[in-house]
Amino acid sequence: AGRNLRSATILLKPNLITAGNGPLPCTHGQVIAAVARWLLDQGARVVVGDSPAFGSARAVLEKTGGWSLLAPLDLRIVEFRPARLLTLPSGTQVPVAAPVLDCDYLINLPKLKAHGQMRVTLAVKNYFGCVVGLHKPWLHMVHGGGQGRFAQLLVELLSLLPPGYSLVDGITAMHVSGPIHGHPFALGLLAGGVNPLAVDTALLAVLGINPHH
Repeated sequence: AGRNLRSATILLKPNLITAGNGPLPCTHGQVIAAVARWLLDQGARVVVGDSPAFGSARAVLEKTGGWSLLAPLDLRIVEFRPARLLTLPSGTQVPVAAPVLDCDYLINLPKLKAHGQMRVTLAVKNYFGCVVGLHKPWLHMVHGGGQGRFAQLLVELLSLLPPGYSLVDGITAMHVSGPIHGHPFALGLLAGGVNPLAVDTALLAVLGINPHH
């Protein structure tokens, strides 16, 4: 593994949705820093990026305490711009962040939490942050809801992204509501795997959530 990672450009994609409700809605800085340190030890070039709903990735990290853990490390924080317009298998066009498409490996670092539209947000949903600009809320609105295609679009997006790994931060989960204004729940869990669909399937079983209801 070390030989494959040496000199590779690896993008860490946490959930940095907003700093407006403290660090709870975001992937914890300690999780991001631990993954970054391990990859740097393998000789990789590490960058961290996301497209927050409010503010920049750097600003969210600074306000939630993550930047203090990442600053001593040899890595870069990137904003998700510019974008390249790609076409999903179903024909829908989406602007995907260029730093995502240009990396060798994409490490997905979601936060395990409740989600008002999707019930729960895990590995697959976090990849949606690779879509940038006004397309993101537009796709939520137009294709969401009980009869919407939003879940299908999320799965289709996976086929356009670089290979990588998902590690879900469920150490302190968010429950009751989400994805921003929820309550902390000490779950004490990390879940990882190459296939985000498999990771989510396993997590739904652990959490006792029936995906068909």
